[in-house]
Amino acid sequence: MSEPTPQKKSDLGVRTLSAIVMLAVAGTALWLGGWFWVAFVTLISLGVLWEWGQLARKFEPSGLKLAFWIAAGTAYVALAGFVLARARLEFEGAFLVLWLIGAVIFTDIGAYFAGRSIGGPKIAPKISPSKTWAGLIGGMVGASLAIVLLPQAWENGLCRAFYPEPTLPPGFFSFDGPCSGIVGWKVPAEYLPWAVAIGS
Repeated sequence: MSEPTPQKKSDLGVRTLSAIVMLAVAGTALWLGGWFWVAFVTLISLGVLWEWGQLARKFEPSGLKLAFWIAAGTAYVALAGFVLARARLEFEGAFLVLWLIGAVIFTDIGAYFAGRSIGGPKIAPKISPSKTWAGLIGGMVGASLAIVLLPQAWENGLCRAFYPEPTLPPGFFSFDGPCSGIVGWKVPAEYLPWAVAIGS
């Protein structure tokens, strides 16, 4: 008589705790912006490069092939890190970063819960034994939700967490995107009709 297969212990608790800590650190760096965000992205990029180097040495211990894989990984991570750091400096850059990272996070969440709760056929058992088609579809649904919901949340108040409304002198106005007061373009009240006419 065969013994029952032991159930795999859930790592949801560890994942949740890790996610809370990472969101707190990354969220603070994103909120502060500037060099705080650049330093955070740089540290993460260096960590990714170190991890990639360890992984590359497992299938290419030495030689030119190892150098090629490390160089390719360095170029890839450097480009991704530059884009991520530079995006925060753009107009409403916090939204660009939130949208990008939010889509990745929602993809991971959707894939995890769909794969665990539904299961089913594996995508490529020899390459990644735990990845299922249900997880793939769940990840696609999660990414779609992020792409649709995050802009709505941003325009309905989330932007205020990153761009507080400025205090302007009496008789002045500011024009910008969804969050009034981000740019701080100040126009005296008596010149407002002219500014509207020029802007149109």
